[in-house]
Amino acid sequence: MRINPKYLARFEPGKFYHVYNRCHSHQKLFIEDKNYRYFMDLLEKHLLLFLDIYAYALIPNHFHLLVKVMEEFEFRDGRKSHKDIHEFLSNQFRKLFIAYATGIRSVYHTHGGLFETPFRRIEVSTDAYLTQACYYLHYNPVHHGICIQPSSYLYTSFLSLLSEAPTVLKRDEVMDWFGGRGLFIKYHEMQNDNYLKAPFYME
Repeated sequence: MRINPKYLARFEPGKFYHVYNRCHSHQKLFIEDKNYRYFMDLLEKHLLLFLDIYAYALIPNHFHLLVKVMEEFEFRDGRKSHKDIHEFLSNQFRKLFIAYATGIRSVYHTHGGLFETPFRRIEVSTDAYLTQACYYLHYNPVHHGICIQPSSYLYTSFLSLLSEAPTVLKRDEVMDWFGGRGLFIKYHEMQNDNYLKAPFYME
């Protein structure tokens, strides 16, 4: 099946993206609690030098990320073009997927691939889009019937954004999008009728 081009946006400096991928063949991506932390550790290892992370949702068979490509992007060999940046970041995501799949196979003695290819990414281009995308990620486990409200699920960025503990997330910027901590909470307490209609809907 041909993939809609909007799901294959090219990475460019300073732009926001909703990145998504899932397991194929109805497998589970996250089998137990430690897998979620392992995935986040690998995400930081392979991408934190190049992407700012604003929100995430780790669901048993898929994940969502809301990220921004850093404005200042340097290559050791001097490459500068947007084409180079897109190819480099796509390869970093592939490294993340390969490392995670390898780790899972070694622990659980599974076989074959884990992630679908290619992974999806949509450019998030407006302020309203950013707030709704953030809500979309945090509401995703509710949508899939895993919990009844965003605050009761441990594996999204919702609780980390509300915490005062150190984080790699761009917490202050996210709170600014919503107008502060109180409005962030209030927004997430509302049932948003656009949840499944917005252009960034994936799953």
